[in-house]
Amino acid sequence: MSESNSNYFYTRDYSTAELVRRLLALAWQFRLDCLLSLLLSLALLILALGGLQLLGVSIDVIRHALDPGQRVPVYPFHWNPPQPWTPLQIVTVLASAIVVQALLRALLTYQYNMLTARLTQGKIVPDLRARLYARLQRLSFRFFDQHGSSSIFNRVTGDVQNTRLFVDGVILQGLNMLLTLAVYFGFMWHIHAGLTVACLSVTVGLWWVTHYYSQRLRPAYLRNRELQDEMVLLFSESVRGMQTVKGFGAEPHQIRRFMEANRRVSDQQERIFRDLSLFTPATQWLSQLSLIILFAYGGWLYVHGQIPLGSGLVVFAGLLQQFNGQVANITTIANSVQQSFTAARRVFEVLDTPFEVENAPNAIVPSRVKGRIRFEGVSFSYLGRVERRWSRNVPLQEKRPTILPLPFGRGEGRGEGSFSGKPIIGRSPLSEIQSREGLLPSSSTIHNGHHTLEKISFEAEPGQVVGIFGMTGAGKSTLLGMIPRFYDPHEGRILADGQDLRALDLDAYRRNIGIVYQESFLFSNTVAANIAFGNPGATVEQIERAARLASAHEFIEALPEGYETVLGEAGVDLSGGQRQRLALARALLLEPGILLLDDPTASVDPKTEHEIVSALRHAMQGRTAFVVANRLSLLRRADVILVLDKGRLVQQGTHEQLTREAGPYRQAALLQLMDLEQENGATRQAAHIPSEAVSSSPVLL
Repeated sequence: MSESNSNYFYTRDYSTAELVRRLLALAWQFRLDCLLSLLLSLALLILALGGLQLLGVSIDVIRHALDPGQRVPVYPFHWNPPQPWTPLQIVTVLASAIVVQALLRALLTYQYNMLTARLTQGKIVPDLRARLYARLQRLSFRFFDQHGSSSIFNRVTGDVQNTRLFVDGVILQGLNMLLTLAVYFGFMWHIHAGLTVACLSVTVGLWWVTHYYSQRLRPAYLRNRELQDEMVLLFSESVRGMQTVKGFGAEPHQIRRFMEANRRVSDQQERIFRDLSLFTPATQWLSQLSLIILFAYGGWLYVHGQIPLGSGLVVFAGLLQQFNGQVANITTIANSVQQSFTAARRVFEVLDTPFEVENAPNAIVPSRVKGRIRFEGVSFSYLGRVERRWSRNVPLQEKRPTILPLPFGRGEGRGEGSFSGKPIIGRSPLSEIQSREGLLPSSSTIHNGHHTLEKISFEAEPGQVVGIFGMTGAGKSTLLGMIPRFYDPHEGRILADGQDLRALDLDAYRRNIGIVYQESFLFSNTVAANIAFGNPGATVEQIERAARLASAHEFIEALPEGYETVLGEAGVDLSGGQRQRLALARALLLEPGILLLDDPTASVDPKTEHEIVSALRHAMQGRTAFVVANRLSLLRRADVILVLDKGRLVQQGTHEQLTREAGPYRQAALLQLMDLEQENGATRQAAHIPSEAVSSSPVLL
């Protein structure tokens, strides 16, 4: 879904005042570092003024020694040299003081640059990036359904960097600029008001000339970009494989991996800024265009005896140079304000997105899920938003549909009345279900929107294979996604072993579910690590056992490094069938009580389909399995089939029963049979095989 179409639920308008307040709160979180940075700025300002004053006095001393008729030097800090001192001794002392001042200023400049770098790249950016990533790991699939992956990548990388600009590029730089301009202007005005007005008249032009120095240092960023690419790749895989991550409850493991990559980038950036901070003081020697006016008009004032040479003209030149440098920063600060506001809106949008699927307080931690799944009047819409109110000791007692259980096993307990074209639904109250502390969501409300699922009710027994059939857009994958609680229903409820899913601990419950998608996601890691993704501590024996159950052991052993073979991005170096069998092994490693298969043979050839189906036949034994498929050759193995049409459950029964009833399933069976007969006819004609000799095709009807 495009970004423009995705903002219906997850965007909000932030006023400028709110952005400023929250960005100031971000700076307040690191207030000690900010305060220390401002104190260092003040110390640098005092040293700069002291150095200029000492330089001016030294020039006046020399000038007075050469021409006693000139003004007597005025020494700073009410200091007067001893009477026996010669001008050379006085100048030597002043020069020594200037050298000490320069060394102190260089040291403080280095400390200031390093402190700012550690504050922004070592604290603010890693902290904000980690908070954003952790938040994304816990957001529901609705957010990822409605936001493009590129938008999410940019929020975690570029937008985080631009958001921190408000701290170092706006607050620190802005306060430093205001303080410096005020002090320098006061000193220049004190020296000569007219010269101050004349020189500052050209500072307006400096607003348009400020970006010449920005392209000098690049070499050290090459390694940093490589580390950032690795971090973005990890993040990209996590977002693209979000179903896998959430399905296995592996959010904490992924967060730890990302934190490590994040730390490597931060360490590299610190080395970059250490080198950069050594070069920055050299830029302070750049002169400004207004010095021409200073030397012209200021020289005329000196010749006419209106200002002294050292403590007047020379000091004024130094002050003007620093003043112009600060004026040039105004444009940079203004740009930083806009960049930080734009980025902060996008970052705060993610941080403010509510958790639609989260644990209830005192959630029940299931030890082992047997696999009894019950849907009771479940409705869901992607265009809606769930509002949840938690209440204590309030029973969920309301009128709900009575659900006829699906038959268990083949030919066992099938009631003909339940397969008359539509499920039989009556009305009766259900007993209340509460968590151990009596705490469950007391209401869920849908706002706005077309139902993707509407009033779905059924029950699957432990060990039963349930097929799910429907045309494109019927809601098959959505129904499957409700079982691991990727979404919460807007109406009705879902129970696992008699417990409302909203009362169960989310991660513990999901670890009882194995999931294989139509296009399963594999990570850029070893084969063993991919299989053990849901349980990183699994032993080699457990990994190989899962691979054997998934019929993947033989082809894994044939790989160059066996189980230690590193796969390419998304497993591009494996065939579709191999990727699916690895995904199945990953699901089986957890020994789940529930297995979800979302059309695992949709995009493979017949040979690969046979390999996958053979593996699935072993994998589904002893587990409650839900199989989404449009190929009836796979569905006919199910104990019962649910037929969806436009979000409604319109039929349910076995393959044999549904092919004898009018409805979507029979229509699909007839069409597939006709296609199969045409293919077989063409094969016989090409190979000159009589029709009675062809009997190996799967029976659909």
